[in-house]
Amino acid sequence: MHEVISEQQIVPQTPDDELQIILEKQRIERDWWLGVSRMESLADIERQVTEGRAVRVPDEGTGYKISPGVKQEFRVLENNTETLLEEIARRWIQVLRERKIKTDGAFLRITSLARTIQYQQELIEQGYPAAEESTHTKLGAFDILISW
Repeated sequence: MHEVISEQQIVPQTPDDELQIILEKQRIERDWWLGVSRMESLADIERQVTEGRAVRVPDEGTGYKISPGVKQEFRVLENNTETLLEEIARRWIQVLRERKIKTDGAFLRITSLARTIQYQQELIEQGYPAAEESTHTKLGAFDILISW
């Protein structure tokens, strides 16, 4: 199910029952990140990197690639979140290999990482199913699209 915003842009729509599950999981996630500052500006993101609380994510790692549409200044994650990204991608490739599935050219496409509060608001205004209090704005989230 989706809504066409323009000829080039399709925004997915989430069924109500699925949305309720997502909202509950979001509440748990929000509680986990309680007390962590949201990124109001690109300078805030840069400060997190400079102070060692976040890292720039490489364009490509074992089992993942950052989507070309993600701006360089947003290719940042909190340290533990970046480790989680690497571990998820590594395990995904491992499972494929264990199942005798060829992994040549297989990767997880990372379509979003860090966001400023303003960018998050822009996504909401454009109709994307983006949360007001997203952990993307705390450098604690990334979005995955599986690509072969």
